[in-house]
Amino acid sequence: MKKIGLFKVFVLLFILPVFPQSGFVPGFIITHEKDTLHGKVAYVDQALLREACQFIREGEPNPVTWSPDELYGFGFTGDKFLVSKEVTIFTPAHVRRSPNGDIQVPESTIQEKVFLELVVEGAANLYKYDQNVFFAEKNGAFYQLYSEEREVGDRDITRRGQIYTKEFKRYVGVLQLLMNDCPGMGEQINAVNLDEESLTRLFIEYSKCRDVQHRFYKEGRGNTSLSFTLKGGVQGAMFFFTNTLKKSQVFSTETFGFQTTPYVSALVSLSNPRISENSSMNLGLFWTHYNMAGFGTYKEGIYDHNHTVELDFQEVGIPLGVQYSFMRKAIKPYLAGGLVFIMNVNRESNWLWEQVSSVGTTVRDTPDDIIKASQLGGYIGAGLEWPVLGKASLLAGLNIQFTNGPMNGSSTNFVVARSGKLAGQVVVGLKF
Repeated sequence: MKKIGLFKVFVLLFILPVFPQSGFVPGFIITHEKDTLHGKVAYVDQALLREACQFIREGEPNPVTWSPDELYGFGFTGDKFLVSKEVTIFTPAHVRRSPNGDIQVPESTIQEKVFLELVVEGAANLYKYDQNVFFAEKNGAFYQLYSEEREVGDRDITRRGQIYTKEFKRYVGVLQLLMNDCPGMGEQINAVNLDEESLTRLFIEYSKCRDVQHRFYKEGRGNTSLSFTLKGGVQGAMFFFTNTLKKSQVFSTETFGFQTTPYVSALVSLSNPRISENSSMNLGLFWTHYNMAGFGTYKEGIYDHNHTVELDFQEVGIPLGVQYSFMRKAIKPYLAGGLVFIMNVNRESNWLWEQVSSVGTTVRDTPDDIIKASQLGGYIGAGLEWPVLGKASLLAGLNIQFTNGPMNGSSTNFVVARSGKLAGQVVVGLKF
């Protein structure tokens, strides 16, 4: 049996007890004697589920860790079911792509006892090891479903270390053999992809063809779910200005400096566990406020106009992106990224003073359109999520936002230099 790594042992035995009820959902375990015990099971990534089951029995306060040697299987109510299996993982020879040249990696075999997800049970059973490794079982025989990448052609014609390869779908031959008692399925087998959704449809159709009752364990899953997040924190931003025309209004990046403002946001997340257990689409709304002053200059004929300008505006932004969460028991890391559209509202600009070629100091009104109406850019982020009660979670994160800046490059009074903005947000929030 493959040993559980030290890090995973640390996560399972030490971090989890700090949050004994976090990340657990209704479920059950089945002993080797086929006794079923109900309670709550830790809902984590597939890689951790293969190694061990964290289970809190009804009426007991603390979780117990069960290995594949100690259980027949375990599952989540209305969701996935896993059984203990001794498997041999075959990794066929393949090509590893790299900037320094492609490398032919030889085949390898690993034997281990793990919890395999039983996706479909019927005339033939479909098991899932991970997103790329599946097994089929029929009449007690166990087969791995895999494709193989083989080198083809003449290596003398390669360029920059490239190896020419072709995919051989070995799993198609295995499925043809297993399902040869349903001749009408040949075309469907040839067209099947090596992914969970495609294989699930095939195994269900095979059970129907054989008139054998089947069970798809994830059938009880909901299709689409919504969650809401409220966040607050601090945003720090730097503004960058590029002088491309001799008569441009040139602002000094150094004098505007680093701006710190409050930041509040609301987020709606849309997820579908049948498509992805880890990913969600996010649509949000945020607000922040800037009040800053900086030094600028522009040319008018032979004269240099030097002045200080004060800018005051609020940002109302709409981020649209995706989030990928790493399913863990107590603390769930996540990564996010996407596009952001920002509306600059309540825009005000005041010319504090102006000096023309050191002749004298005058005061004049600033053009009204020096701040443009909107910004466009993107964002990336990362953070941690702590389940606290039911579906509610606490969050802490760091986001980085980059846009084309607030300055109007097509001002009607004079040309403003192109600008950019780089902002970072430190936020905490509540998801429910």
